[in-house]
Amino acid sequence: MSENFKSIVEKNTCRVQLTSREFINENIFGQLIGYSTFLEVIFVNITFDNVDFGGSFFLSVTFKNCSFNQVSFTRSQFEDCTFLDCETSNSDFIKADLEKVTFKNSTILTSNLSGMDLTDIEFTKTIFKDNILKWNEVRGVKFLTPNNNWIQIEDFSNIETLSQQVEKQNSEDFKTMTEG
Repeated sequence: MSENFKSIVEKNTCRVQLTSREFINENIFGQLIGYSTFLEVIFVNITFDNVDFGGSFFLSVTFKNCSFNQVSFTRSQFEDCTFLDCETSNSDFIKADLEKVTFKNSTILTSNLSGMDLTDIEFTKTIFKDNILKWNEVRGVKFLTPNNNWIQIEDFSNIETLSQQVEKQNSEDFKTMTEG
């Protein structure tokens, strides 16, 4: 019988190191998992509620149909990761470093995504609503809205304008999707 993620976290004090594992259908509540390492880990149908991943490293990690509520990824690093059909609300990615990360068919609500460095990030049909988007360094970021509209990003000197443009387009697409 394989061990579930919750039991692994409860056995360890704070730090977890996992490689080539898959976890399915769990609810993780109120855990401190900061400064952990996740390599080639797959999370499917996991609800993370009030979890602190601060300072963790994620390499080739997939989150599929996961829910993040009041989760901290502050100062975490993500490389070659995927968020597929996920919902994030009231969460922090403050000063996180994301490289080669894809958010697809996901929703990011009332979260703080500030002080981040983004490199080769793709937001495909991802809804943004009521977020703080103040990114430090941005390179190779693509936005495809839920109605298949690409947001052209040519000048990152004014991140505030970009943030407003992303929020506006996603709000319009969200309204169209819910009314249609």
